[in-house]
Amino acid sequence: MNQKQSKKSLSSFLINPTFQLKIASFSLLPGIIMVTIYGLLIDRQMKENYEILVTSSPMDDAVKSHLWLELDQFRIQFVAFSLLFLILIFFFGIFLSHRVAGPICKMKNAMEKVRKGDKEVRLLFKESEEFSEMATSFNNMMDSIDIKESKIKRNTDTNA
Repeated sequence: MNQKQSKKSLSSFLINPTFQLKIASFSLLPGIIMVTIYGLLIDRQMKENYEILVTSSPMDDAVKSHLWLELDQFRIQFVAFSLLFLILIFFFGIFLSHRVAGPICKMKNAMEKVRKGDKEVRLLFKESEEFSEMATSFNNMMDSIDIKESKIKRNTDTNA
């Protein structure tokens, strides 16, 4: 896949990048707070427990340094899994925002076409989509406008 196709697929997924990135960031914020608080609590608790264990037990220095190394490795693993968790939350936020931005963008485009004079515009959404009721209302509104315009046209034609 060349770079042009890659940009096209990314731009088709990010329908409204500003909106979608904002939503993804908002979904990421609680994850960052949760990971930070949990990480600080675990780190403090484990450091206290390791401190007690290492100072009170009759171990040689090599074993003590190995225990501290294990604690450092746990910290690295915790940070790595936390970053993975946050990245997953971010992409989940992008996915959810895509599900919202797509229908809104379709509706905006339909309204723009109506503004430019195209009265034949209709919206079609799957019955399971949350926006199907709004699309039905939009279509009913456009049908009503068509009926009223045709009545006005008939009245002006008969009066002329």
